[in-house]
Amino acid sequence: MQTDSLRLKQVVLNLARNSSKFVVNGFVRLRAAVVENQVMIYIEDSGTGVPKEKQANLFEKYQTSLDMLSQGTGLGLSLSKKLMTSLGGEIYLDGSYHSGVDGYPGACFVLQMNTSPLDIESALPPAELSMEFISVTLNERDAMQQQTKECAIYRPEAEQSLQKSELQSSSRNALQGSSDANQIENKLPNEYSVLFVDDDAVLRKLFVRGLKRLKPEWQIKEASSGEMALKTLEGYKADLIFLDQYMASTEKQMLGTETASAMRSRGITSIICGLSANDMRDSFISAGADGFILKPMPCKPQDLQKALLALLEQNASIHRDTGVETV
Repeated sequence: MQTDSLRLKQVVLNLARNSSKFVVNGFVRLRAAVVENQVMIYIEDSGTGVPKEKQANLFEKYQTSLDMLSQGTGLGLSLSKKLMTSLGGEIYLDGSYHSGVDGYPGACFVLQMNTSPLDIESALPPAELSMEFISVTLNERDAMQQQTKECAIYRPEAEQSLQKSELQSSSRNALQGSSDANQIENKLPNEYSVLFVDDDAVLRKLFVRGLKRLKPEWQIKEASSGEMALKTLEGYKADLIFLDQYMASTEKQMLGTETASAMRSRGITSIICGLSANDMRDSFISAGADGFILKPMPCKPQDLQKALLALLEQNASIHRDTGVETV
């Protein structure tokens, strides 16, 4: 299928990582299927399951640290729902699922992509596609049955042709995005340094990719925690810092608001923008931040430009009103 692979990967990894926290005995399993000509992705586990009383509000926003989550609550699910909506798909909990492991009902999150699978025969030039088929037997660990699926086999040169076509399409899209962005690009500074702080590596990659397309001359660094951000700033002068609120780890991490406060106490005067799937604007501003953006962070050049301009212009206005000069 055709979709934004990075955003889909972020959703799948968010759900799989969440599931892994609650599996004591059994598995976390990712699988895909075509149901009534629609692509479906399943994230299944043999964890403790989602309590009945929490299922109705499963994808709502919560102001709870990821370090203290029980399955079925928290920012990961709310953000995953937003990302799936942006992809044109849906996410839901399969209420009929059971892991098959005694004492561990588990949970199954379903990503309904609302798109049909690509037809390999039409996606590749007919002359380069070998229509030889083989049967592949798939053994499911929790099922006492075998399913046989047919997989098309094509020559390596056909795959290279498809990759070349995808690359050309991507290049055209990038050029189009750059053309659209040029209308307001000159309002952004030519030289700027940015620090993006988030524990999600896929989200950091999405942001860096979007910003590099918009302002390739800007310098960008990443950090996966508040502690790492403070360490990075010991030798790096950032003009703009983006701070996620909740950063999960096996050990307790600083919250984004705590990190912002620590930065101000160390005399760091950079523009700080808080990030969260919850509306935590007031908390970040109280901690010393200059602005706030509700996740998911915009990654398309035009949307990202608007967010950056609004943030920089807001900060410039504050400094004009207070008579403080920015450096």
